[in-house]
Amino acid sequence: MESHRAIVEWQATEARKLARFVDRQRGVLVALRAATRRGAVYARIFVRAFVLVTLVACNTRQLALGHLGGAAAIGFLISFFWWSNSSKDRPDVPGAALAYGAGGGCGTLVGFFLAGWIGG
Repeated sequence: MESHRAIVEWQATEARKLARFVDRQRGVLVALRAATRRGAVYARIFVRAFVLVTLVACNTRQLALGHLGGAAAIGFLISFFWWSNSSKDRPDVPGAALAYGAGGGCGTLVGFFLAGWIGG
């Protein structure tokens, strides 16, 4: 009887060890999932900044070379992405990003001519 009790206690101890191992593994998986979600958030932030800065650099080059069509198109894209990237309160109406982008494209052209007029 004594050996049976020892075997049962040993089995219970092993079961508790296994349960702790599974809990630890579940904790690792939870931590990995959370890190992956954070990584995805950081990747989206990186891509947003990358797109905007790339477009600004392209627009600067277009303006420096005097390519007004390209500058206006890229100015539109900058404003379009800026609108979709912003998190402030804004009107939620269809086509708002397009209107904002069109304003940015026109503003690029006006800025080009204004800078030429001011700089002589």
